[in-house]
Amino acid sequence: MGHREGLADEHPSCDRIQNIAIPLFLLVWGVDSFLLKWTTILSTSLPFPLRLFVGLLLVVFGVYMTWVSHETVFSDEGSQGLIDWGVYGLCRHPMYLGVVSLFLGMSFVTFSLAAFLISVALFIMYDRFTAYEE
Repeated sequence: MGHREGLADEHPSCDRIQNIAIPLFLLVWGVDSFLLKWTTILSTSLPFPLRLFVGLLLVVFGVYMTWVSHETVFSDEGSQGLIDWGVYGLCRHPMYLGVVSLFLGMSFVTFSLAAFLISVALFIMYDRFTAYEE
C-alpha cells in the first residue's frame, strides 16, 4: 500500500486488527455458510435470488467504494490536501464503508447470522478507527 505525506495518522493498531478481523470474518462466513450451517437457519425465509441480488449489490458497492477511494487518495489530485470530492464528497471514510458493505453483502447472500455478527463488530471497529482518525 502506498504512503502519502500529510495524511492524518491512522489508528496505531489499524493494520494489525484488520489483518486479524478480515480473515476471521472470511473463516467464520465460509465455515458457517458452506460447511456447518449452524446460523444459516433464516436463509429459507428469503428466496435465494433475492438474497443474491441484494448481496451482490452490496458487494459491488463495497468494491467500488474501496477501489475508487484508494485510487483517489493516491492520485496526484489526492495529494493536494483534504479530499472532499468524488466518493469523499459522499462519505468521509469510503474505504471503511466499502469493506463493511462487502462483508454485509457476503453475509446477506448466505444469511449467516454469525457472519452478520462479525460484520457488526467490524462496523464498530471501523467506527472507532474513524473517530481516532478524525
